[in-house]
Amino acid sequence: MSERKTCWNDEHLDVIFYHLRKKSKIQLGDNYRYTTTSCFFKSYVEKTHTRYYPAKQTVELSAQQDYAESIVVAKNEDSIANIIHGFCMPDGLPWYMVDEVYVPINCGKEFHWVLTVIVLKERLIRVYDSLSSKRKKEPPIEIQKLAIMLPTYLSENGFYDKTERTDWPSLEADCGIFVCVYAEILNEGLQVHSCGFDAASQRARYASLLWHYGVKKTNEGYTSDNGYPPRPKKSVIEEIEANAIVTLE
Repeated sequence: MSERKTCWNDEHLDVIFYHLRKKSKIQLGDNYRYTTTSCFFKSYVEKTHTRYYPAKQTVELSAQQDYAESIVVAKNEDSIANIIHGFCMPDGLPWYMVDEVYVPINCGKEFHWVLTVIVLKERLIRVYDSLSSKRKKEPPIEIQKLAIMLPTYLSENGFYDKTERTDWPSLEADCGIFVCVYAEILNEGLQVHSCGFDAASQRARYASLLWHYGVKKTNEGYTSDNGYPPRPKKSVIEEIEANAIVTLE
């Protein structure tokens, strides 16, 4: 393991990631920030992706073969569900209790390890690759498959119903607040930062701002000079005759 120029295999990474999970639980108490998976998680996802998004097959499967494959996929989906619920991983945690999930992924054709971080609250996947400067910008196919399959399994396993850590319904309803605040920040020539955004306080601020504006407008009895754009003059548009239409080739 300590020898130079020796690539670590899945057993090496699983041991290290186990210690990371244990370290997270010991250091942070009930305020868990992350958990990890084993290297098998990538295999489970790939096999289910192959079932639902098969490549063009030259040979049709018999009913018996199709049934056998469906049994294998069902077992893989059970494994994925157990990992999401924190059941089968030593010192694992349910995903709804953490902010991020660290997934080691081996790019099979190249035997190259990358770290995939599933940022649950932001619903995105970050990839950390030691050879990123030498690789094409497009993420490896293994991560593309994960991005396709993961939302379905999170939804099917009730992840978005858990609001102990993240209030998903409120987060989804706050998109309009984000747009207004971002526009206001950009108007001031400032940089937009996604962290530290308190939607509740922004809702209260805008409500107070508009209420005070309405009160002032009523008390002072003034109207906005340019509150409404001028109406366009009415005009009649005559129908264009077919012989007046010219097609440019």
